[in-house]
Amino acid sequence: METLFHIGMPKTGTDAIQHTMAASATYLRGNGVFYPIAPDFRMRSHGIFGCLLRPVETPPRHKKYGSTAAEGQALFAGFFGHIRGEIAAQTPALLLLSSETMFRPIPAGEARRFVATLNELGAAPRFVAYLRRPSLRYISRVQQMLKSSSQISLPIPPKNSAVLGSYAQLFGGDRVSTHLFDRAALQDGDVVADFTRRHLAPYGVDASGLTPVGDVNVSISAAAMKVLQAYRAAFHAGRDGTFSRDAIALCAALREADAVVGAPRPRLRRDIADALDYGSADPLILRDDHGIVFPDFDYRRLERGRFAAPARRPSRLEDIVEIEPQIEGALLARLATSDWARARGHSRWLAERARTETA
Repeated sequence: METLFHIGMPKTGTDAIQHTMAASATYLRGNGVFYPIAPDFRMRSHGIFGCLLRPVETPPRHKKYGSTAAEGQALFAGFFGHIRGEIAAQTPALLLLSSETMFRPIPAGEARRFVATLNELGAAPRFVAYLRRPSLRYISRVQQMLKSSSQISLPIPPKNSAVLGSYAQLFGGDRVSTHLFDRAALQDGDVVADFTRRHLAPYGVDASGLTPVGDVNVSISAAAMKVLQAYRAAFHAGRDGTFSRDAIALCAALREADAVVGAPRPRLRRDIADALDYGSADPLILRDDHGIVFPDFDYRRLERGRFAAPARRPSRLEDIVEIEPQIEGALLARLATSDWARARGHSRWLAERARTETA
């Protein structure tokens, strides 16, 4: 049996892949591919494997994986035992795992445990990751954060090459596959179709046989981001890091309002985009060592050592994205007549918000 571990990176269609594979588990099984389903149906990913990259005494980052270190390790042991039992019963040709929590350098102190645990599953695993231009990933990450927080993360250039390098060092460079996450580079312009053709087609899996799950984590406009941030600050103050159904429902309502008013996609301010894209040599390493080439990227700038200055810590959403007041006003007006506003009684808040923004 082979093991293929999709490790992310985050904000490169990981949810789309995970939701589709979970929904298609029966079809995959018929082709000898085993995608484990966690005991908690909400866990379509295998994020509990993140426990392997944390000291055994460190609590999981996400409460759904346990509130304490002991609970997290117990959850992992139970899920890992379930996987081993299913492998013994099914004897699949491929074990497929997916978790963006694994997209981080493997700590030296956990490397031996990590390798030994994965090797228990059979042959040495292969790893696959999709890489995205830093500025584009950052804006998607901010949108994801706003669903559970009113705070904005600091725009720091990523160290993706360090993540890939740690896997290559432990398992060998030939065990790590990397692909560009860009619509023009993806087969059929879709990450699920691309992942399926590249890595599951040898097992007889075809994208047409997968169960479609619809759009996952669709982007919202900059004006919609501002409304979402204001809502989190007004109704969920002190609960940063906690997802709420009403905020998630607001995202859906904002997407519909965006479509009606014709709101443009969000765009980072130039200084923020520069700080992310050209703040380190990481893109050069990804190009030279992993073949990842971002479209329309000025590699000569980095080759000449012309790195961008670090970005200042943003205090407002307007510090990172360009927001058009007229678009925000149109969104608020549209949202005030939506089912979301009527169902939750937020018409007054929306009216006050509109008056504040136009004053």
